[in-house]
Amino acid sequence: AAKSIPYVANYLGVQLETVVQLNPTLVVVWQGGTPQKDIDKLRSLDVNVHEFSANSIPELIGQIERLGDLVSKPEQAKLLISQIKTDYDTLLSAQSARKALGLSGFVEIWPEPLTTAGGQTIIGQAMNYCGVSNIFESAKNSYPQVSMEKVIVAAPDIIIQPVSKSNPTVTKDWRRYSMIPAAKNKAIVSPDSDALFRWGPRLPAEIQKMCKQIQNVINVK
Repeated sequence: AAKSIPYVANYLGVQLETVVQLNPTLVVVWQGGTPQKDIDKLRSLDVNVHEFSANSIPELIGQIERLGDLVSKPEQAKLLISQIKTDYDTLLSAQSARKALGLSGFVEIWPEPLTTAGGQTIIGQAMNYCGVSNIFESAKNSYPQVSMEKVIVAAPDIIIQPVSKSNPTVTKDWRRYSMIPAAKNKAIVSPDSDALFRWGPRLPAEIQKMCKQIQNVINVK
Protein backbone atom coordinates (compact mmCIF):
# COMPACT_ATOMS: atom_id res chain seq x y z
CA ALA A 1 0.00 0.00 0.00
CA ALA A 2 2.88 2.37 0.72
CA LYS A 3 3.98 2.16 -2.92
CA SER A 4 0.82 4.00 -3.99
CA ILE A 5 1.66 7.00 -1.82
CA PRO A 6 3.39 9.84 -3.75
CA TYR A 7 7.00 10.71 -2.92
CA VAL A 8 7.25 14.30 -1.73
CA ALA A 9 10.74 14.39 -0.17
CA ASN A 10 14.10 12.70 0.25
CA TYR A 11 17.49 13.61 1.71
CA LEU A 12 18.10 16.01 -1.19
CA GLY A 13 15.06 18.13 -0.58
CA VAL A 14 11.31 18.55 -0.11
CA GLN A 15 8.76 19.26 -2.84
CA LEU A 16 7.36 22.18 -0.91
CA GLU A 17 4.49 23.06 -3.25
CA THR A 18 3.27 19.46 -3.31
CA VAL A 19 3.38 19.19 0.47
CA VAL A 20 1.41 22.41 0.89
CA GLN A 21 -1.18 21.25 -1.66
CA LEU A 22 -1.67 18.01 0.27
CA ASN A 23 -2.45 20.09 3.37
CA PRO A 24 -1.03 17.61 5.92
CA THR A 25 -2.01 17.79 9.57
CA LEU A 26 1.46 16.57 10.53
CA VAL A 27 4.87 16.51 8.83
CA VAL A 28 7.58 14.28 10.31
CA VAL A 29 11.21 15.00 9.42
CA TRP A 30 14.46 13.30 10.42
CA GLN A 31 17.12 15.57 11.88
CA GLY A 32 20.13 15.46 9.56
CA GLY A 33 18.16 13.65 6.87
CA THR A 34 15.88 16.45 5.68
CA PRO A 35 17.53 19.70 4.50
CA GLN A 36 17.20 22.31 7.23
CA LYS A 37 16.28 25.06 4.76
CA ASP A 38 13.21 23.05 3.71
CA ILE A 39 12.24 22.40 7.32
CA ASP A 40 12.48 26.13 8.04
CA LYS A 41 10.42 26.94 4.95
CA LEU A 42 7.66 24.50 5.94
CA ARG A 43 7.50 26.05 9.38
CA SER A 44 7.32 29.53 7.87
CA LEU A 45 4.23 28.30 5.99
CA ASP A 46 2.62 27.26 9.31
CA VAL A 47 2.96 23.56 8.55
CA ASN A 48 2.90 21.38 11.69
CA VAL A 49 6.47 19.99 11.57
CA HIS A 50 8.00 17.62 14.14
CA GLU A 51 11.67 16.69 14.04
CA PHE A 52 12.88 13.27 15.10
CA SER A 53 16.37 12.03 15.83
CA ALA A 54 18.07 9.11 17.60
CA ASN A 55 21.68 8.21 18.32
CA SER A 56 21.10 5.07 20.35
CA ILE A 57 18.52 2.31 20.67
CA PRO A 58 17.13 3.74 23.94
CA GLU A 59 16.66 7.10 22.18
CA LEU A 60 14.93 5.29 19.30
CA ILE A 61 12.45 3.77 21.74
CA GLY A 62 11.63 7.22 23.11
CA GLN A 63 11.09 8.63 19.61
CA ILE A 64 8.68 5.83 18.67
CA GLU A 65 6.69 6.48 21.84
CA ARG A 66 6.57 10.19 20.94
CA LEU A 67 5.41 9.42 17.39
CA GLY A 68 2.69 7.12 18.72
CA ASP A 69 1.34 9.98 20.81
CA LEU A 70 1.49 12.44 17.90
CA VAL A 71 -0.55 10.20 15.58
CA SER A 72 -2.90 9.05 18.36
CA LYS A 73 -1.66 5.44 18.20
CA PRO A 74 -0.06 4.99 21.64
CA GLU A 75 -1.07 1.34 22.02
CA GLN A 76 0.42 0.38 18.67
CA ALA A 77 3.60 2.23 19.63
CA LYS A 78 3.75 0.29 22.90
CA LEU A 79 3.52 -3.03 21.04
CA LEU A 80 6.32 -1.99 18.71
CA ILE A 81 8.45 -0.77 21.61
CA SER A 82 7.91 -4.06 23.43
CA GLN A 83 9.37 -6.01 20.51
CA ILE A 84 12.30 -3.61 20.17
CA LYS A 85 13.05 -3.91 23.90
CA THR A 86 13.00 -7.71 23.65
CA ASP A 87 15.52 -7.63 20.78
CA TYR A 88 17.61 -5.04 22.62
CA ASP A 89 17.68 -7.07 25.85
CA THR A 90 18.88 -10.08 23.84
CA LEU A 91 21.75 -7.99 22.49
CA LEU A 92 22.77 -6.76 25.92
CA SER A 93 22.61 -10.19 27.54
CA ALA A 94 25.17 -11.60 25.10
CA GLN A 95 27.41 -8.53 24.78
CA SER A 96 29.90 -9.40 27.53
CA ALA A 97 30.41 -12.97 26.30
CA ARG A 98 30.97 -11.72 22.76
CA LYS A 99 33.51 -9.13 23.90
CA ALA A 100 35.43 -11.85 25.72
CA LEU A 101 36.33 -13.34 22.33
CA GLY A 102 38.57 -10.32 21.71
CA LEU A 103 37.69 -9.91 18.04
CA SER A 104 38.68 -6.88 15.98
CA GLY A 105 36.79 -5.75 12.91
CA PHE A 106 36.80 -3.48 9.88
CA VAL A 107 33.61 -2.21 8.27
CA GLU A 108 33.61 -1.41 4.55
CA ILE A 109 31.23 1.42 3.72
CA TRP A 110 32.62 1.98 0.22
CA PRO A 111 35.33 0.12 -1.71
CA GLU A 112 36.99 2.90 -3.74
CA PRO A 113 38.10 5.11 -2.16
CA LEU A 114 38.13 2.75 0.79
CA THR A 115 35.74 4.24 3.35
CA THR A 116 34.92 2.97 6.81
CA ALA A 117 32.95 4.03 9.91
CA GLY A 118 33.99 5.37 13.30
CA GLY A 119 32.87 4.11 16.68
CA GLN A 120 29.96 6.51 17.26
CA THR A 121 28.19 5.74 13.98
CA ILE A 122 25.21 3.42 13.84
CA ILE A 123 27.32 0.56 12.44
CA GLY A 124 30.09 1.32 14.92
CA GLN A 125 27.63 0.86 17.78
CA ALA A 126 26.35 -2.34 16.18
CA MET A 127 29.88 -3.76 16.13
CA ASN A 128 30.20 -2.98 19.83
CA TYR A 129 27.02 -4.93 20.63
CA CYS A 130 28.52 -7.87 18.74
CA GLY A 131 31.67 -7.66 20.85
CA VAL A 132 33.84 -6.62 17.91
CA SER A 133 36.47 -3.92 18.44
CA ASN A 134 36.36 -1.45 15.54
CA ILE A 135 39.93 -0.86 14.28
CA PHE A 136 38.88 2.72 13.46
CA GLU A 137 36.91 3.25 16.68
CA SER A 138 38.58 6.58 17.44
CA ALA A 139 38.39 8.06 13.93
CA LYS A 140 37.76 11.83 14.05
CA ASN A 141 35.33 11.70 11.14
CA SER A 142 32.23 9.52 11.22
CA TYR A 143 32.98 7.95 7.83
CA PRO A 144 36.67 8.47 7.04
CA GLN A 145 38.56 7.38 3.94
CA VAL A 146 41.41 5.08 4.99
CA SER A 147 44.41 3.46 3.36
CA MET A 148 44.67 -0.25 2.75
CA GLU A 149 48.04 -0.15 4.51
CA LYS A 150 46.35 0.82 7.78
CA VAL A 151 43.84 -2.01 7.46
CA ILE A 152 46.65 -4.50 6.79
CA VAL A 153 48.62 -3.29 9.82
CA ALA A 154 45.53 -3.47 12.07
CA ALA A 155 44.91 -7.09 10.91
CA PRO A 156 41.16 -7.32 11.68
CA ASP A 157 39.61 -10.71 12.48
CA ILE A 158 36.31 -9.76 10.85
CA ILE A 159 35.38 -7.71 7.78
CA ILE A 160 31.83 -6.34 7.66
CA GLN A 161 30.45 -5.47 4.22
CA PRO A 162 26.90 -4.12 4.67
CA VAL A 163 24.92 -4.66 1.47
CA SER A 164 21.58 -3.14 0.46
CA LYS A 165 18.99 -5.67 -0.70
CA SER A 166 17.00 -2.92 -2.41
CA ASN A 167 19.96 -1.22 -4.11
CA PRO A 168 23.00 -3.55 -4.33
CA THR A 169 26.37 -1.89 -4.91
CA VAL A 170 29.90 -3.05 -5.71
CA THR A 171 31.92 -4.35 -2.77
CA LYS A 172 35.64 -4.92 -2.41
CA ASP A 173 37.14 -8.30 -3.30
CA TRP A 174 39.31 -9.15 -0.29
CA ARG A 175 40.71 -12.44 -1.60
CA ARG A 176 44.00 -10.88 -2.68
CA TYR A 177 44.68 -9.59 0.84
CA SER A 178 45.40 -12.93 2.49
CA MET A 179 47.80 -11.20 4.89
CA ILE A 180 44.69 -9.91 6.70
CA PRO A 181 43.29 -12.59 9.06
CA ALA A 182 39.68 -11.83 8.10
CA ALA A 183 40.45 -12.25 4.39
CA LYS A 184 42.62 -15.33 4.93
CA ASN A 185 39.91 -17.05 6.99
CA LYS A 186 37.03 -15.79 4.83
CA ALA A 187 35.58 -14.17 7.94
CA ILE A 188 33.47 -11.68 5.99
CA VAL A 189 29.83 -10.94 6.78
CA SER A 190 27.25 -8.97 4.77
CA PRO A 191 24.38 -7.66 6.91
CA ASP A 192 21.41 -5.85 5.36
CA SER A 193 22.34 -2.16 5.26
CA ASP A 194 18.69 -1.18 4.62
CA ALA A 195 17.89 -2.26 8.19
CA LEU A 196 21.29 -1.72 9.80
CA PHE A 197 21.89 1.90 8.76
CA ARG A 198 18.53 3.29 9.86
CA TRP A 199 17.31 4.18 13.34
CA GLY A 200 14.13 2.18 12.92
CA PRO A 201 12.28 -0.78 14.46
CA ARG A 202 14.27 -3.37 12.46
CA LEU A 203 17.65 -2.23 13.82
CA PRO A 204 18.06 -4.34 17.01
CA ALA A 205 16.98 -7.53 15.23
CA GLU A 206 19.36 -6.82 12.33
CA ILE A 207 22.26 -6.26 14.74
CA GLN A 208 21.44 -9.62 16.32
CA LYS A 209 21.55 -11.24 12.87
CA MET A 210 24.94 -9.66 12.21
CA CYS A 211 26.25 -10.94 15.55
CA LYS A 212 25.16 -14.46 14.61
CA GLN A 213 26.80 -14.14 11.18
CA ILE A 214 30.04 -13.14 12.89
CA GLN A 215 29.82 -16.06 15.31
CA ASN A 216 29.21 -18.45 12.41
CA VAL A 217 32.24 -17.38 10.39
CA ILE A 218 34.46 -17.45 13.48
CA ASN A 219 33.28 -20.97 14.29
CA VAL A 220 34.03 -22.02 10.71
CA LYS A 221 37.53 -20.60 11.09
